[in-house]
This record gives sequence, C-alpha cells and structure tokens, in this order.
Amino acid sequence: MLIIIIITIFICCCFSETTEMTWCDSNDRGLIQYVSVSKGLCDYTDKNWCGVLFSYFNDSDCFEIYNSCCSKDETRVDLNEFHLIDNIYDGRNSKRIIRFNFKGSPYARAFHNITIEEYHPRINFVINTYYILPKSIITLTGREITYEEYPYFIIAESRPFTIKTSLENTLEYINLNYTWGFSPGVFIEGRIAVKLTNETIRNDCQYRYTSDQYVINRGVDNNNLQVLDICYVHNRHRMAICGKNVPITYQDCSCSYSNFEYENSAIDCSFLSKYLSFKIKPNQEFIPYEREWSTLITTGVDSKITIPKDSSMIFFNDAYLPNASLSIDGTCIFKGIIHIERSDVLYNLGHFQATLFEYGSIEISKDPVLFIGKCNSNLTECNKVLSNSNIKEVNCGGVLNRYLYSGSTLGCKCTQKDSTYFEQSDCSYLTEGRQNRMKLVLEYNYNSGLTKKYWSSISGKKYDNGELIESIILEGSSIIVENECDFRNIKVIELKGSLRCGILYLSNTTKIIGYAGSSLRTYSIQIDNIVSNMNKEALIIMGDGEFISDGSMNKVLSTDQTECFELVSFNNEVSKSLDESTDGKYVSLVVGKMIRICPEGYNKDDRRKIICSVENGVFGNFKYHQCPCKGNECYYDLGEWKEITISSEKEYDMIDGNVIITNSNIIFNNVRSISSIQSNVIPTIQLNGNNDIISIKINTNKTMNIISNQNIYLSGSAEGVSIKTTKNNGNINIVGVYDQIGVNISYTTTITIENGNSIASINNQGGFDISNNSLIGNNKVRYSIDGRCRIGRMINERFICDSCGKDEIKGSCLENINVDNCLTYGITGRCIECQEKYYLSNNIKENEINQKCIYCLDGHCKRCSKEECYECEEGYKLEEGMCKYHDTNCKFYSNGYCKLCENGEYVNNIQYCSKCEINNCEVCKTHDPKQCEICSNGYYLNKSLLCEKININNETVNSGAISCYEGYYNDNGICKECKKNNEYGKECLECTNEKCYSCENEYK
Repeated sequence: MLIIIIITIFICCCFSETTEMTWCDSNDRGLIQYVSVSKGLCDYTDKNWCGVLFSYFNDSDCFEIYNSCCSKDETRVDLNEFHLIDNIYDGRNSKRIIRFNFKGSPYARAFHNITIEEYHPRINFVINTYYILPKSIITLTGREITYEEYPYFIIAESRPFTIKTSLENTLEYINLNYTWGFSPGVFIEGRIAVKLTNETIRNDCQYRYTSDQYVINRGVDNNNLQVLDICYVHNRHRMAICGKNVPITYQDCSCSYSNFEYENSAIDCSFLSKYLSFKIKPNQEFIPYEREWSTLITTGVDSKITIPKDSSMIFFNDAYLPNASLSIDGTCIFKGIIHIERSDVLYNLGHFQATLFEYGSIEISKDPVLFIGKCNSNLTECNKVLSNSNIKEVNCGGVLNRYLYSGSTLGCKCTQKDSTYFEQSDCSYLTEGRQNRMKLVLEYNYNSGLTKKYWSSISGKKYDNGELIESIILEGSSIIVENECDFRNIKVIELKGSLRCGILYLSNTTKIIGYAGSSLRTYSIQIDNIVSNMNKEALIIMGDGEFISDGSMNKVLSTDQTECFELVSFNNEVSKSLDESTDGKYVSLVVGKMIRICPEGYNKDDRRKIICSVENGVFGNFKYHQCPCKGNECYYDLGEWKEITISSEKEYDMIDGNVIITNSNIIFNNVRSISSIQSNVIPTIQLNGNNDIISIKINTNKTMNIISNQNIYLSGSAEGVSIKTTKNNGNINIVGVYDQIGVNISYTTTITIENGNSIASINNQGGFDISNNSLIGNNKVRYSIDGRCRIGRMINERFICDSCGKDEIKGSCLENINVDNCLTYGITGRCIECQEKYYLSNNIKENEINQKCIYCLDGHCKRCSKEECYECEEGYKLEEGMCKYHDTNCKFYSNGYCKLCENGEYVNNIQYCSKCEINNCEVCKTHDPKQCEICSNGYYLNKSLLCEKININNETVNSGAISCYEGYYNDNGICKECKKNNEYGKECLECTNEKCYSCENEYK
C-alpha cells in the first residue's frame, strides 16, 4: 500500500512538472482550445508558427492573429479559419483579447473566418479589428446565458468586417466603438443587441453599421445622441448615429460622392450600391468605382453628372426624373421605367439605354420637349422603346436629339412662353452648340444671356390676321444666326446686344434701333417694297452701337427702287470698303454718319448730300439721327427761323457744315465756330458767343454784314464783308479773299489782316492799334506777333519785338536749338542739363549762343564739369576728383563709399572692410566688430551676444534652433533626443516637447 502511494505521488509530481494549461491549436488548422499539454508543445513561434500568437498580459489572455493565419502549412492560403473554443473553467476570470497584426507575407489570406465559441457568461471579450483582413467574418457562439454587463467589446478601426451569431435562443450583446469617428463598414447578423459607445455629439446623422432583421438596437451611451434606422433595403437596415433633434422618421437611402469618397462616411455604399440611390451633386465631375445602383436622385437643384467615356452607370429600378434640370454627360442604362413628370425643366439623358418612358402627366398641347439625348441601343431596340413609349426622335444637326410626343409637328423650332422662358426646355441649352440648327419664333423679347447662342433662323411670329408685332427687344452677349433674321412681321427691333445675321430681312417700314454696346453684323440684306426716306430716318438706327459689314454686302431690293434711301445711321465708324461699293445693281455710300443705298448709275447732285433741318430754332434739335453732320457734304437748312440758339451741349457749338441762310436778318446764340455760311441774300448776321473767339467762314457772292461782341476770326470769300464789334481790347483776324472789308469798331481793337486784303474804311472811335497804339492805313502786309515775343511795336511797316522774355538778340526771338546728348531744355529752348557722363558747354560769340554736351574726361564718372568729377560709377570711389577702382572685400559701392562687405566682415569706416571679432559670426554690426547680428549655420546667438554651437539642428536664427533631426525635439531652441526623455521611454522614435507619437515596432 505504501509503495502504491509513493508511485502515485511520483507520477503526479513528474506530470505537474512536464504539463501546463494553455491555449493550443488542436488540429494545426486554427482550432484553438484551452487544454493541458506538455510544456512548450503549443509555443507557436519559430518552427511551430501557424499565424497566431498567445500571451498572458495584465490578467488577460491575448490572441494575436496574423494575416497568414491559420495553419502550420503557411502556404495553404485556403486555410483561413480561426476557431476559439473556451469551454474549460479553471477558476480564472481573465479577459480575452483578440487583435490582429499586419505582417508582410506572400501567403496572406484573402479574409479570415473567425469563430469565438465562448461558454462562460461572465467573461469579458475585447476584439480590436485594426489590422483585420477586409471582409473577414466574426461568428459569436457557445453561450446559453448572456448578460448585458458582459458584452463583447468590438473596436472598429479602418477595415470592413461582419459580426454574426449562429445562436437561435440566446441574445448576444456587443458594444461597438469607432475609434476613428466613422464606420469602416460593419455588418451585423443574427440575434445580437448592439450599443454604440464613445460617440461625439453631432446634429446630423452619420452611417455606423448595417444589420439584418434580427439585430436589436440598444442605442448609444450618450443622452445627446440616438441611433436611428434610416433606411431598409434588401432586408438590411442602415443604422446611423444622429443628433437627438433629428426626427425618428428621418430616412436616407442615398449615397453622395465627392472628393473621391462617399459623404457622411457612408461606406455601405461600396457594398450595397445596387440597393441604394445615387444622389447626384450639382456638379458631379467624378463618380465612384461602384457603377450599379438602384436609381438616381438629385439634391433638388439643377445638376450635371460626368461619366467617363469608357464606363457607364446602371440603374435597376424605376427612375423618377427630378423637379430640377438634369444633364448626363456619358452613358446610362435604365433597367426600370423612366418617369417624366415635368416639361419645363431640361432633361439631358446623354447616351442612354432604356426599356420604357412614361409621361402621362405632361400637357402636350404646347409642343413640349420631353428630353434630349441619344439612344445608345441598336437601331431596332431604340425604335421599339420609342414606339412603345409613344415618342418620336428629331435631330436638329447636333449630337443630341430631341424627343417629342409622337404627334408633335414642332421639329427644331423654339416658341416663347414669355420674355424669359421657352415652351421647350432644351432651347437655351441646345443653342449653346454651333452644330445645332434651332429656329427661334419671336413673340416676346429675347435675352440670350452671357453666353453665345447659335440659331439657324430667327423670325417674328406670323399671326393669322396679318397683325404685326409692335416691338421686340433683343439683348445678350452674342446672338449668331446662321441663316435668316426675318423681321418683316415686327415693327421695331430694339437691339441691346450683339446680333449676327446670315441674311437680314426687312420691310420698308421695319425699324432696327441699336443701343450703346450693341452690334449688328450682316453681309446680305433683303428689303420688301420701295424705301423712300432720303434725308429722313434710316431703316437701321445704330446710334452708339456698331454696324458691321463691308464692300461685299449684297442687297436684294424691289425692282421699282429708283431713288436713294438711308439704310443705316450710326455714331461709330464703319468699314471704309463700304463706300462706293457695288453689287452690280446698287451702290453703298458712306456719307457722314449714314450708309446710303443708291441704284447703280444714279448721278444726281444730291447723291452724297446730307440735309439737316433745324427744329424749333435750336441747333441741336434734329429730327433724324444722322444729324448733326460734318464736312462739305453736310448742309443745314435753317428754314424761316430768324434766331438760332446753339444747344448748350459742347458737341453742337462748333458747326462743321454748310449753313444755308435765306433770311436777311438772323441771330446765332452760343456759337463758337461755323465752318461755312452760304446765302443768296444780303444778310445781317449777329454772332453771340460764350467763347473768347468766334470763328466763321463765309462763301457767297453777296455782301455779308457781321455783328459781334466777341473776338472774330473770319475766313472764306465774299463780294464784301462789314464787321462791327463792340468789344473793348478785342481782336479781329481776317483771312480770305474779299472785294471790300469794312470795320466798324467802338473800342481799341487789334486787327490782323492776311492774304493781301485792304481795309476800306475804319470807324476809329476808340482807337485802332497793333500793340502799343501804332496806327496803320491801307497796308498790304500780314501783321502777327511771334509766339515768343512778349512786347513789340511797328517801325517803318516792320514789326519789331521789344522783349522775348529771355535771349533777345537783334529785335527777334531765336528758335529752339537741338543739342546732342541734352537731357533737359529750359523754357527759352536752351539746354540746361546734359545726360550722364556729359557736361554742358556754353559759348557766346557775336550775340549767338553755341551749346554742346561734352563727354567727361574720366570714363567711370557719372557727373562732371570740365575740370573734375563729382560722382563715380558703382565699384569706383571718388578720390581727388577722379574715379579709382577698389579691390577690397567690399561687395557694393555707392557714390564712392562701401555699403556692404563679404560675410564675416563689416564696414569699419566709409571705405574699408574688416573681419568681425566674434568667432562663428556671419554678420556683425556696422562699425562694431564685437557685436554679432547673425551667427553661422550650426550656431545661435545667446544672451551674451556670442555665437554658441547648436546640438544637431537644421537651421539657426538669433534665438536658437527652429527645427531638429528625426528623433529629436525642440526645447526652447535646444534639440533634445526623444529616447533620453524619461517620460517617453527609450522606445520613442518621434516626439514633440509634449508627447511621443511614434514608437519602435511592437510598442504603442
């Protein structure tokens, strides 16, 4: 008996020394159990490696799963099972921790199947998914009893995974913590109760996980938040964390994509796109990788999506086109019905494939456009779909087609709803492309906007009763009409933009009125019926607008048009090639501010004559836009008016044209200049002006009497002229040819007579003088004062200057003298300053001044006199009146003085450089070698103003280091090593002066 006991004790002692309770891979394929085995048998490092490590740390069993888990044959990438069975209770309540480790391996599994078979109801499990293989599955099973206070703690990091349970009668609890603040894509299946933890307060909703119908929502551990089921599709619930004020009825089954990611961290869009709606942004320039979706929606505003040419988007369910415009640039495939419920917004479906269209709610009586695009199926399939949908296709020249209801006769026309909108939704869009051939029927005003609009034709609507449209306003940056602009059904076109017409159709009563900034371009005009408006209002009145054409302009007119007529009036210039250009039947004339059209061979003397009639006795009140005119072709008919008042506007007070006087007495008020006066009577003309001088030119074979209280400049020719002036100290300048001149003056007056005229009579009541009261009689000389002369007098019929201001020589004033290399001339015309490197020489001989700019003797001198230099070039200094080069360490000279030395030196006086007396000093203070301002690289300026070496720094400033190498941090200008900081530990690789943020491998 004693022997048996001893043997038993021996066996137990031996066994206890050679065995241990540990976690072991029971089948070498990832089936992990807590069992008693020989020591070291389940050490899975080195030769026993199977892609998993076990450790015991801080009262926790830790399982570290690598991406090559789980098989001793690492090359078996199909063996990806990790099955943990915990069914032996040894009295320990240690926590179980599962985490995943990334290790580069050629045998990494695509994903892991992880099964946790836990039988103890009060064991805490922590699963950290940071390095979990994407799309791995974690299955929870085993327990028959569970407690909410003992949940599985799931840490969701950056990779998607699935959590599920196979238990049918037990409810598992999990607490889900998103450490990055958003979901990587978590899918939960089975009888699992989920609570979110550590969530940040928000006002909106953000996706967290997707669950099936068995999962129970336990909410969130924050009373300011709530977890809502915001979408149910394909037997899946879309769960989101929301602010407490979000209505519990809030729903969102859409996915928005921008900046190359799904908005609101909705990662489920990557996995469930086929069951969710793609929400198009207002300008969706990029689309996600997922191309299959349930349907499309927008944000409620005009939207455009661009799909790459080598790709397409597929929508499986019915698509209800939005209430705002939608434009698709690319290919879309619609598997369901496309519902169209509005015709007043543009739907551009791009290149599409469809099965059926439905538009039963659309009012078709006003010829709406249902949508535009191009059917991308084969011809047979396209025709079938359109026929089944009762839709017809119309091509207007471009890539995209119009789609109308089958009974429409609209074609490519655009009709107006009002001055802002068309009845057809595509008109504004399609007319942005030159290749489209749209036809605009005008009934209201039209504004093309800020972009160019291209039309095939524009015409006024033709009413059945023959009534014409009173007025149409055309405006916009550019309206380009390839063919006809037919305005024959419109009385007045007001042009406030740019219009270009292939052919311009007008009636003889149509008016086009241009405004400032407008333009009308055409090279072909056709006019119905005879036009009779010579010297009246033109058909086209451009004003400050621009009329553009040239000598090639073609004109189609009535065969009964035998007289000239006014086509265009304008303020701006037109092409000179228009003048006298002909198309073989009619000649275009540019006369004044008009384009006049005359039949070929029309040679009457009024062919180029412009006649402007003065209205209401005011010169400036003209009935027609071409007035006032200018030049020899211009004639002003004053009618029976005996007093003409010049308009106060400055452009009118100089009358440049032929003034026809038919009354014997006439008064001009506010006049400054009249270029030509013609009369067939002997008139008395009274000139009242606001200017110092009134200038007039007369051209008559009669005698003309002129009365004025202003200075007068008279030119031209006449049988005789009589001038009466009441101005004291006035001037009369007479130029031209007159048989007789009479001057009646009441005060001292200066008269200048030119071109050999005689003074027939002088009423010298107040005196008649030419400067200094020297009287003249019947002199045939020209008297004028040199522009330089200040005071002069007449001696023996010769004018002598008494004072030129300066430089008077022999009674005349010298002309300007041109001096080479002179920089500045004075008011007398003399040089007063030469250019650099020259000095001025003045030589007076026999009352003549000879000036020269002479080159300085010293070639490096900038300013000098004949004897010495005053200023040298840079790099030279002035010594004893000469420029001398310096070969010191001076980097920059100015005015002979050194201003900047080489590094490490300073200006010790105004001429030389000396070395700084402080070691490692780059720049020391001027005139003080013992005070450093900037230290050399690797040193900093300490409080004693000395340069001290900085330990392992990259750059220096006056206060020390500003950046350090890797592994060091900046502590008030000193670089200190992270590993030597007791607070961080020797494993710290990168840090700041506040915390460590990078550790060596296997540390965190």
